[in-house]
Amino acid sequence: MSGNNLIIPDFDSQTDDNLKLSLQKITEVPNTILITLNGNINTYNSNFFQNQISKIVDSGFINLIFLCEDLSYISSTGIGSFTTFLKLLRTKGGGIVLLKIQPKVYEVFQLLGFAQFFFIENSLEQAISNFKKHTQEEQSVFPKIFACPTCSKHLKAVKPGRFRCSECKSIISINTILRKEILNIKNVPTPNIYCVLGGGTVNVGAQFAESTIQMAKLCVEAASYLKDYTMHIICSSDNIYKKLSSGVPTNVQLHKEIIDSEEYYSKACLVITRSGRNTLSELAYLGIPAISFVSGCSYRKAEQEQNLKSLNATNICSAEIDISAKDFADLCIKQQSYRQECPKFIIGNLTAVSEILSL
Repeated sequence: MSGNNLIIPDFDSQTDDNLKLSLQKITEVPNTILITLNGNINTYNSNFFQNQISKIVDSGFINLIFLCEDLSYISSTGIGSFTTFLKLLRTKGGGIVLLKIQPKVYEVFQLLGFAQFFFIENSLEQAISNFKKHTQEEQSVFPKIFACPTCSKHLKAVKPGRFRCSECKSIISINTILRKEILNIKNVPTPNIYCVLGGGTVNVGAQFAESTIQMAKLCVEAASYLKDYTMHIICSSDNIYKKLSSGVPTNVQLHKEIIDSEEYYSKACLVITRSGRNTLSELAYLGIPAISFVSGCSYRKAEQEQNLKSLNATNICSAEIDISAKDFADLCIKQQSYRQECPKFIIGNLTAVSEILSL
């Protein structure tokens, strides 16, 4: 009896001359299997491929790792098969990781717009870690009790996703889609504080630009009390930079242009930012200590306050824009003790994929 048949009875009862599949159980994470693909997936054998993967899923495996280093070609029909199974597995709480995918195969995924929907890793350890982290985070957070932001009715979510409030019928999402590059960042804190101004460009209203400058000046003043740190202020636009470019302390570094988020997320001991949902979600996911300012017009303030409330992340605290420089410096020191080594924030990327595929 073949090794495949020992794992799934009669798995090799069907064969195809152009595609070979080899199976290996992964013991580190429940219901996980490694599927080695050798050959190609084309229009003519896509049904065979779907039938074989269906046998695997029907046998209870919901976390599928496809080793693709010997997969030499895939057609659009083959891509369709992968997306069909991704949708199915997400409903079961599982997913797909593509391992060691060849550039020409990856290009097909990319050209058809599906590369962003799959986790792609370079080692089996990374692929296993991907599923392990997702499983642990989901188990540690859910079930979750939260208040509907529209009517305040208390609701219970048993898994990440979209929910309809039973009281006001609002559709609620309790997770945020993060950029793929954020998912692989490892924060190693150094004595560098980053103030990410964002939004302070010539295209925003005067009130927003004014509060942006006020926020930056507060950081400059606080730096005089934080001699052991370098205060980086990412201005993001020329008009903000010009307002700050003279008379700054030696431990303040102004960045005229936006810098790569990986640069500051990887080494920041603290991040200072506005209360935008995307940035706050990234900080909650990475567990980096952060201070968030609620500022701007009444609409923006209400939106930012709701962002902070819905995240409920212990590594992020809020501050008023009129806080004194000394008190703010003290807060910068205190907040660093709230680093989250194992953040419990659940990203919404795979849930979004499932929603898109269901359209």
